[in-house]
Amino acid sequence: MRFAATLYKFFIVVVALAIVAAMGYSYRYLEPLIQNGADLKYPPLMMTYVVVLSLMAIMAILLLLYHRRFYIKPLKAAEQHIRKVDLNNPELEMLEISGATKFSELTAGINMLLFRIRHNSREYKKDQSKLREVNQKLEESLFMSQSAQNGLMLQKNQFEALFKNSTDAILILNHHRQVVDLNEKFVQLFGYYNEDLRFKEPDNILVGSDHMEAARKLTEKLFRGEAFELETERLNSTGEIREVSMKGVPVLIGDEVVGAYQIFNDISVRKRSEYELRFLSYHDQLTGLYNRRFFEVELERLDTERNLPLTILMCDVNGLKITNDAFGHKMGDRLLVKTADVLRSICRAEDIIARWGGDEFVVLLPKTDKKTAIEVVERIKEASRDEKIDSILISVSIGFSVKSDPEELTQEVFKDAENMMYSNKLYEGPSMRGQIVQAILNTLHEKNPREELHSRRVSQLCGALGTAYGFSNTRVEALKTFGLMHDIGKIAIYEHLLNKSGSLSEDEWLEMKRHPEIGYRILSAVNDMSEIADLTLAHHENWDGSGYPKGLKGHQIPLESRMIQLADAYDAMTCDRPYRKALNPEVAVSEIVRSSGKQFDPELSRIFVEEVLKMTWYDRSEIICQTQ
Repeated sequence: MRFAATLYKFFIVVVALAIVAAMGYSYRYLEPLIQNGADLKYPPLMMTYVVVLSLMAIMAILLLLYHRRFYIKPLKAAEQHIRKVDLNNPELEMLEISGATKFSELTAGINMLLFRIRHNSREYKKDQSKLREVNQKLEESLFMSQSAQNGLMLQKNQFEALFKNSTDAILILNHHRQVVDLNEKFVQLFGYYNEDLRFKEPDNILVGSDHMEAARKLTEKLFRGEAFELETERLNSTGEIREVSMKGVPVLIGDEVVGAYQIFNDISVRKRSEYELRFLSYHDQLTGLYNRRFFEVELERLDTERNLPLTILMCDVNGLKITNDAFGHKMGDRLLVKTADVLRSICRAEDIIARWGGDEFVVLLPKTDKKTAIEVVERIKEASRDEKIDSILISVSIGFSVKSDPEELTQEVFKDAENMMYSNKLYEGPSMRGQIVQAILNTLHEKNPREELHSRRVSQLCGALGTAYGFSNTRVEALKTFGLMHDIGKIAIYEHLLNKSGSLSEDEWLEMKRHPEIGYRILSAVNDMSEIADLTLAHHENWDGSGYPKGLKGHQIPLESRMIQLADAYDAMTCDRPYRKALNPEVAVSEIVRSSGKQFDPELSRIFVEEVLKMTWYDRSEIICQTQ
């Protein structure tokens, strides 16, 4: 480019000098002609101008061609190439450099510029790629940060929802061990609100003085960063004890404890259920005493030399079966409970009292010799005599045995106590059962005085019939006793059925028909009343087999039962009943005559009418019609 510019300047100077020379030469050539007076068509000066202008035109054309060849054309080529430059394309094409071209230096410069552009473009591309990577990482980092922030917000919301709606009572403590928040369940469980505990240490409020030291040790452990879980007791706002399961969870940042959670769950219902299960597994549900299972475990535990002499006491409640049959099992249960109370009141706290089964109790007396055991037995008997259930006296047959030798088998000692109890029961039981039978009769008569009068009248009629039949005095007295007791089974019949004014329904009649069987069970429990029990069972059997409960007929029915049936039916017909008025004796006798051979023994019916009632035996159907 520098050479082209110098050449261009030189060419201009040469052209200027040539024009000056042409003008000078023209003027020198024309001036003599002018001076000699030559006749010229054009003036010399004009000719000079023409020559000069022609030269200038030629020079201009040359200059134009020169510029076009060496300047304009290369510049246009460079401009077109530069216009094609794409900065996004690092592979830029270089300009062709011609040695004859005046713009070779310019082209080389442009090529250098293009090369630098290409190089910078490549570096730019690299930087742009790195920038995109950095930007992508920044976007990812921003997304992760936003996601983390959203996650933290979600966790916070979830925590708040769990905290507020948790079924556990929760306290949040700060690093000073003070309460900063609590949830609704805590309010329900303990009765304290946030303002009651805020910035206070919970141990000072929820823990009683006797458990304070243990509670403070737990808190120390918690703020050392150690979690814990246990079952304990805490106090509510009214001072009542709450049985709770308690969890302590420290909040850590690094290794530093910055707070903690105390979580409580009410376990009082479970504890109560566990206690009830433990109680039921080792206690008799009815009496509250220990059961047989527990007694056997304790017997094995206490069967050691240091507990000798060891006394085993066996007790049997007299008359339980009769009581159950007469008054129902509820009365029998009351009898057992009262007996348990008597044993509990006499025995020591360290003694083991258990219900062995049914009507039997067993007492284990550690370090108790024979003399002391006899005193315990007497105290139990004395306490029993002072107790009764309604009209039923408490009676207990007791046997005992003492183990003094460590080598003696405990089972043998237990068997000796049991044998002694059964032996005593043989003597004490019958008299007690007789007392219970009398108590049953008294109860029946107190409950229904009409039944007492009925029984007495039946007893008198039976005595008269027995005498007329030829019974001995002893048998007559026995028959009269039977007459008093024949309806003893009605003690277990509902009173409203005995006093019902209308007809009995089918179910009610079935219930009423149970009384012979009930009377049989009551009386058969007494040894010397077993014969009366059999007679009681059959006193509603009919001569033709249509009676109950067994459907016996004719002479299958005991003689005394047939006699009772006559006396019972006659008295029932001739006395007022809730469902009808008393019948005339003539009508009653006519009914007996009519039913003779069907309901009643025909031979006994005639004797009863003629010998006992002193009436004539004949068909009275006409009298019955006239009466009706």
